[in-house]
Amino acid sequence: MRVLRRNLTAKRKNSLFTVRLRTKWGSSPIPTETALASYLYDQERDLKQILDIEKKEPGLPHMTIMQQQMVVAGLRLLQNCIKSMEEPEQPPLPEMKNNDQRKEWLRNYKDWGLWYTDEHIGVRYYKYDFANGARLIAEEYDRDTVHSQWVSDNTESYYMHLIGGPEPERKSGIPKWTQHGRYNKFPNSESELVEFLKEVQRESK
Repeated sequence: MRVLRRNLTAKRKNSLFTVRLRTKWGSSPIPTETALASYLYDQERDLKQILDIEKKEPGLPHMTIMQQQMVVAGLRLLQNCIKSMEEPEQPPLPEMKNNDQRKEWLRNYKDWGLWYTDEHIGVRYYKYDFANGARLIAEEYDRDTVHSQWVSDNTESYYMHLIGGPEPERKSGIPKWTQHGRYNKFPNSESELVEFLKEVQRESK
């Protein structure tokens, strides 16, 4: 029992509570998924040993057990957070021979993979990153619970936002698509994005 307590005291000095992680508030590097899994395995093993000894020889301080349970729970939460931050693999841009195929690709934005969800307002974001530095974001809203004559009850409403990329060519002095330096509430039209996709395909040849 005394040996166990000494080991626990030494390990607690190196526990999760003394590790500073890189978040927007911290400065130390985020552990790799492999390192985190290894550390979690060690802490789960220690917790099992503590619970086994407590079962056989009751008397360990309640705070000792609870602190180890909190270390394991915190590591599991961190592991789940890191997994949830992993972005889906982006599918390659297909060869599109006409505007109908370009429109179809735009409308199938869900194939890009879900990027981010705002649970508070029921919005899902999908994104596609192009080789020229542009990013296309599809902003999708839940179906409205109130019937509208303008929007189908069976369709999610979505808006496209093009960010960055090359300066658009002009036709009669008018740019072929609206260029945004950062995300804002003003969407791009489908016809604008078709012109943008044409330019992307020209660049890739």
